[in-house]
Amino acid sequence: MKVDIVTASGSWTCPAGVTRAIVECYGHGGDGGAGGENSYGGGGGGGGYAKKQMTGLVPDDSYSIVINTANTYFINDTTVKAQAGADGENGGGPGENGDGGAGGTSNVGDTTENGSNGARGGDGGDAGGPAGGTGGAAGVQIKENGAPGVAPGGGGGGGAKGSSDGGAGAAGRVYISYYHDN
Repeated sequence: MKVDIVTASGSWTCPAGVTRAIVECYGHGGDGGAGGENSYGGGGGGGGYAKKQMTGLVPDDSYSIVINTANTYFINDTTVKAQAGADGENGGGPGENGDGGAGGTSNVGDTTENGSNGARGGDGGDAGGPAGGTGGAAGVQIKENGAPGVAPGGGGGGGAKGSSDGGAGAAGRVYISYYHDN
């Protein structure tokens, strides 16, 4: 079995002798919220996951792939699609910690799983599917930034109090697994 890993928008050309493939999409992780002077930022939500067995592919045809901070999908947004996790909220006034971002949903595909919600003032969520990226750790020391999420689709950790930054959410990806038919 061969696996093509796509990390940016563009197109995938179906190899000669291939008419079917398994496509897995991971949504982008949400960014962690910034810590306020006296409060913690919320963790970013993990990206969603979607998987589908594609049949009837045409060798040498190109198929569209979109990977951005809102959605990750193969062909179009009704074929195989995983949404991004929401960003964590910034910390507010004293004791007003930011809420964690909601996990991304996946509503198109044979197998779908939502990403985890970011913990309130804690880690970003994990991506929903197998081998999804883990969320970044939250900042715990004064002025400690949240850690970035791990690809594919882990949410960024929230920043600690003391005016720190939240971690960046990890990018989504598309995995295309196939055998040659002959």
